[in-house]
Amino acid sequence: MKRTNESELEDFFRNETRKMPGWKAPSGLSSRVISAIEAKARLPWWKQSFWAWPIVVQVAAITVLSCVSAFIIYLGWIAPATVTSTAVWNEWSYFLDRFGQVWNAIRILANAFNLAMKTSLQFWLIMAFLVSCFMCLFCLGAGSLVAHMAWKRTR
Repeated sequence: MKRTNESELEDFFRNETRKMPGWKAPSGLSSRVISAIEAKARLPWWKQSFWAWPIVVQVAAITVLSCVSAFIIYLGWIAPATVTSTAVWNEWSYFLDRFGQVWNAIRILANAFNLAMKTSLQFWLIMAFLVSCFMCLFCLGAGSLVAHMAWKRTR
């Protein structure tokens, strides 16, 4: 049974599949599907997708994440030039005194990193990378928001 013409092959498969008996869903499937949909609808808002959150909470979350990102960029860009690491360590070291030697090792490594960042041209490359990552995430979020709004409008 050699079939060279694609339309003949399509017709053959169409006819054969029409001869097959229809499939029946299990008896309890529809009730399980409906109960799963209802269970998902009953979830609290913070366990649902971000788009199901109240608009006020969405705006607050985006604001907080933007502030945290800006603070991280500030720490990497402006703070090393204006804030001395000694002042920061003196403020926070009393919290970590119980760790003793580990804290001293972390402090030495952080001071070495701070010195390397101040004296290196790579600092600007790292800052450019962080800013571009922030902008990428911002554009991704804004694009997702616009796409979601357009999708909601078409429904």
